[in-house]
Amino acid sequence: MHPFVSRRSSRARRLVLAGISSFLVLGGAFAVVTNSGAASATVTVFATTAKPSVPSAADPRSVELGMRFSPKRNLYATGIRFYKGAANLGTHTGTLWTADGHGLRRVVFTHETAGGWQHAKFLHPVLLRANAKYVVSYHAPRGHYAYTYNYFAHTVSNSVVTMPAAGAFGKPNGMFHYGGIAFPTVGSGRATNYWVDVTLSSSPSTPTTKPPTPTTKPPTPTTKPPVPGAFPSTANNGVPTGTRLTNYTGPMTIRSCGAVIDSKIINGDLTILAGNGTRSYATPCVTIRKSLIKGTIDDKWADFVCGSKVGCGPVVMIDNEVAIPRAADVAAVSDSNIFMWRNYVHGARSGVQCDGFCEIRHSYLVADHEYQSAHMDAFISNGNYGHKMVLYHNSFLCQPVNGPVPNGAGCAADVGLFGDFSAISNMTVTNNLFKATSAAGYCAYTGAGLSSKPYPNGTKLVWKDNVFQRGNNAKCGFAGAVRDWKGNSGNVWCNNMWDNRVAVLSGVACTG
Repeated sequence: MHPFVSRRSSRARRLVLAGISSFLVLGGAFAVVTNSGAASATVTVFATTAKPSVPSAADPRSVELGMRFSPKRNLYATGIRFYKGAANLGTHTGTLWTADGHGLRRVVFTHETAGGWQHAKFLHPVLLRANAKYVVSYHAPRGHYAYTYNYFAHTVSNSVVTMPAAGAFGKPNGMFHYGGIAFPTVGSGRATNYWVDVTLSSSPSTPTTKPPTPTTKPPTPTTKPPVPGAFPSTANNGVPTGTRLTNYTGPMTIRSCGAVIDSKIINGDLTILAGNGTRSYATPCVTIRKSLIKGTIDDKWADFVCGSKVGCGPVVMIDNEVAIPRAADVAAVSDSNIFMWRNYVHGARSGVQCDGFCEIRHSYLVADHEYQSAHMDAFISNGNYGHKMVLYHNSFLCQPVNGPVPNGAGCAADVGLFGDFSAISNMTVTNNLFKATSAAGYCAYTGAGLSSKPYPNGTKLVWKDNVFQRGNNAKCGFAGAVRDWKGNSGNVWCNNMWDNRVAVLSGVACTG
């Protein structure tokens, strides 16, 4: 008997079922399918007619399933597909990763059919570099995934991508990870294809937003003058009272540095595809001040469109209101190299998502619109790769207003720091207000220690002089104030208080 079948106790061998399936050779399995008639044609790695040898495995466990691939030329990833058997139930989530596990895009599949190929489109395409290595995966929360043995026994190649053979470069192909959503690294031992795919295009498919039509009478801002010494709120944040706003008529995609947007109404999503090679608020690439933004702001830092070492930006935002006019599975402001002073952000699933090089000061961030039970936080990072992040004198609140959310189904925390794509490190969180919420389990996930994450232990985290509201249950969140603090290397927890001046985590000694 093959050792893979006989040693059933090994975790690296759990995914392959008993019995031997023959290698299914489909005439179109490696073909590129072109969706003609579109402005920018999209292609898929596997043909739409391709099918697995086993549509639904007997394994019922929650598992992430992935495939390695490398594009032969610069292409944009526009979405993810996976093949679904009738028993593969639950909510499926797809993720596009770099070869070393840096998450580039994540998407939730909706409107699924009972079986066959399922497709989810990214809100924003991702630029993939020629010959760079990537992983595409999806999460099957109830197992029963599709598979074909020995598919990656040899390198599979077509005119668009290469899928290396299992074992090439010392890496498996056809990988998995049991448990929650995580970067899959374990090889099946049988070069198994789990039928997850990526859709590709030669150019971004995100439609260009037309400039807004000017109006003769712009709306009057409602924010009031700042209140000295107070925590940020709607009363002392956003567009200063008396500012005369006019409609923004510039490009919604900014491709060169030097742009200054001042006292404008921006009706739509603003995308920054420009960078000057710096990471400081003193050297901005794009400046936005005293403006009302009715859409998202995304500097595309994580997509490497401005260079993999520095990325886009810096984007400097001062005295703005970001008011998202629609429910969407996005953060209002993202990705990194962002610096914010006195901004009021609301209307989105998350206020700000930052993956490194960001400073937010004197701002009020609110996550208040649930989107299909998506993860919500007023401020969130899924890993900052050691890049500096600063949160100073802000107010944070996660509280959906668009319907009842049972016990935090949407909200995770006011501030959620999670080691999904890298460890949280090199961050200071000082003199902030964590507002009590009935919709989140905790008011803060500190990033210091959460065993369920791929990178569970955060270091060089300084949490000092913060205030946590007790709320009606005296816990801030419905379960508590802080979920995951650990005194790892360089971590400091000091003078973090309830609003009655009693220490939060009273058993933790001040270390700085």
